[in-house]
Amino acid sequence: MPSESDDKEKDSRGTIPVLLMRFLDSLTEKFAAGRNEKRNRFILVILTAFFLTFIIFPSQQFIPPNYKAGDIATSDIRATQDYLLEDRPLTEKKRAEAEAAAPLVYTYNANVALETTNVSRRPFPWSRTRRAAPRRSTRGRSRRPCPPPWGSPVPTPS
Repeated sequence: MPSESDDKEKDSRGTIPVLLMRFLDSLTEKFAAGRNEKRNRFILVILTAFFLTFIIFPSQQFIPPNYKAGDIATSDIRATQDYLLEDRPLTEKKRAEAEAAAPLVYTYNANVALETTNVSRRPFPWSRTRRAAPRRSTRGRSRRPCPPPWGSPVPTPS
């Protein structure tokens, strides 16, 4: 038997919370037990996932507002793609400043190819003289040792 104090508590809560509690109790009874328990749990998981998705969804706007040129936006608008907004005079000014501030790293020398060839030919004069001399047969006699390439004597083993 319910006591008078329980009835007063229920009345003091109001009708909306009481109806909500009854609704939740009936859902619990339908989905908690029964012959389709697996199906009911699956349905509850899906419904919970949808409910949490709508709660956590970052921007509560499902239909984005359509703005026309000249309209004032009520909130920040994020671009859907990258846009290049170039200020040509400022770009040219910054480019000229960067060009003037860059140190000269390279100096142009038109004779680099000739100098490189001369430097690479200098250590090998003996190869050109050996190539220019006619080939003789070395059969029966030992070969002469080649002269040292850089003009310094090479020690011979004793």
